[in-house]
Amino acid sequence: EKSRRYSHRHPLTAVSIDPQLRYVAVGDARGVVWTWWGVFDAGGQNPGVPARWHWHSQPVLSLAHCGVVLLSGGHEGVLCVRRTDDDSVRFVPRLGSAVRHISVSTDGRHVCLALAENTLALVEDLFGWVRPRCIHGVDVQRATSETGGQKSSSSKRLEAKRPLLTLHSLPAGGVAFCGGQRVQFLDERQRVLSALTLTLNRRNTVTPADQSPEQTWLLWQMAVSSNATCLMTCERRVSPALLEFDAEVAESYVLKWWRRGKDERYSVDSVANDPHSAEITFAISHPLRENVFITGSLDGTFKCWDSQ
Repeated sequence: EKSRRYSHRHPLTAVSIDPQLRYVAVGDARGVVWTWWGVFDAGGQNPGVPARWHWHSQPVLSLAHCGVVLLSGGHEGVLCVRRTDDDSVRFVPRLGSAVRHISVSTDGRHVCLALAENTLALVEDLFGWVRPRCIHGVDVQRATSETGGQKSSSSKRLEAKRPLLTLHSLPAGGVAFCGGQRVQFLDERQRVLSALTLTLNRRNTVTPADQSPEQTWLLWQMAVSSNATCLMTCERRVSPALLEFDAEVAESYVLKWWRRGKDERYSVDSVANDPHSAEITFAISHPLRENVFITGSLDGTFKCWDSQ
């Protein structure tokens, strides 16, 4: 059969075909979902102007069908559930990160969402009270996105840096895995303990699609006290405004101390902004004194911190 081509003014980022072959739904780079009705009708006639639905503020990353329902997801961390027969919409919010892929079971009763933070969210009821069940994986290292324009050698050096993925043994036999924007805890069987996951910065999920990960706070160093009652994290961020003028001062660092409570979860106890004037290269805990930590930097100094 001869192929047919339909053009669009903006880059298309997602596509899904109606199971009954009535239309094709596509998402574009502006966050608009377009519906081309009648593209599979015999005769190859021009289907005319597509129907337009706009809710996403960033590019549509995924589309899928579940009966008469069209599912869409993007950088907002929200699953949009829209009926194609009456255009009514409901939402499954607060997923935590961008919805990159959507998969629907053959009977339409189960939906699986692949999230950007390496997590699977399972949705079993699209029309009732929805509380997804999550299967968490270990965080993966995020790549710095390419940006245009000429950059100085110092600017390129800053953007080439990556936060370290590190493992810390815990007294009870578990492991603390550090990378990206969270601290995850694994048990003896290497299973992620999602209830104990420590999110360093509570923030809006929505970020510009072309924003570099360097522009957000990323975990750079971490140290665990000898009895694991206290954690010290070091986070790094590059200021895009300062990067254009003086790359040497564009880096910012912050130290945070976290205390373990009675529920075994950690909460922030104190914060120190700009602890050093250059890159922090190491952070360790004192082997005997439970509340003492040491940091070292390229500014030629090391500092001892008492978290009490």
